[in-house]
Amino acid sequence: MSPSENFHNRLERVSNAEADGQHLVSLTVPPETPLEDALGRIEEVHTDAEQLERDEATVHTREALEETRRVLNDYDETPENGLAVYAGVVDGDSDVHTFDDLSEPVSTFTFERDNEFETEPLEVPRDTATYGLLIVEHGEAVLGRTSGEGTETVTTVQSDTVEDNPTSGELGDREAVQRDFFEEVAERAGVVFLDEDPDEDYREDANPGRADIDPVEGLFVGGSSVTATEFLEQGYLDHRLQNRVLADAFSIAEPSDGGLEQLAEKARDHLQSAEREELESRLGRLFSELESGEEAVVGRDATDEALEYEAVETLLASESLAAETLRALERRTVEQGGEFVVVPTDVDSHQRLEEEGAVGAILRFAIE
Repeated sequence: MSPSENFHNRLERVSNAEADGQHLVSLTVPPETPLEDALGRIEEVHTDAEQLERDEATVHTREALEETRRVLNDYDETPENGLAVYAGVVDGDSDVHTFDDLSEPVSTFTFERDNEFETEPLEVPRDTATYGLLIVEHGEAVLGRTSGEGTETVTTVQSDTVEDNPTSGELGDREAVQRDFFEEVAERAGVVFLDEDPDEDYREDANPGRADIDPVEGLFVGGSSVTATEFLEQGYLDHRLQNRVLADAFSIAEPSDGGLEQLAEKARDHLQSAEREELESRLGRLFSELESGEEAVVGRDATDEALEYEAVETLLASESLAAETLRALERRTVEQGGEFVVVPTDVDSHQRLEEEGAVGAILRFAIE
């Protein structure tokens, strides 16, 4: 799991927390806002809370404010992309979460007290990559793009000649028409997904108002199983786009906006499944190397030693570890050119990793 996925999992745990009263504190500080301003607000509310009648609610409120103040005092200045603190008593226990390694800047200063944490200021799309969507059917096609921000229809392609029930004598003509249509769809796909520009007017018509197009991260194709599979297997796509096809053709009812939404959903399911398979494969390699050779280690001490020797190829760490620990492990791994992977708790092999110390590494070379 990537660091961004780890961030989303941490944020999800925060958003799921709930208290009996309105004493959970949520604070976000933009990078341009001095921490003194935030501390001043905390002190003001804390002073007001001290003057209230002492009961369980006010005790929990003061505790949340004091924890928030303690976190702020740990920093000399506002972090580069801002800071978010969530503090309170949940199910009788103190619950404090700090986000100081944000990938995107905090845009607004917020200070809230409620029975739930306010996480909306930190919420960003899970996947910022853009994927191409192409549904091709007999004489019709629709092209779109999908990302964490949603799915959009870009353009459609319609064959000038569509014959649903050709006679035997017309079959050859029908095949020629279909080849021409597939070639037109493939050319349009190059325009939309690769920014290949055989005709400037053609490209502008495909993407009105967009002067430049970023190539897609991958491409998913759908349609009736026969037509879409034929389109893929007969090599109509530019080889660079063909290399971006991430799965066999999906069965989609029709080339329409609704069909694109259906294809986007199947694409997301495929990506999630592929990510989990890749994660299981890496864990399998870790445990296999551990049993058969010396080019793997598990546990904090052995992993720390491997990092000291700059021997780590891939470090796998359980998401159950503290955020500060994960950040430190990631920094040390990346500094030596290794890959850092966070393992979610619901992965099949996670329990074994936990039993081995919640962290392990595949090595470039054995450590004597």
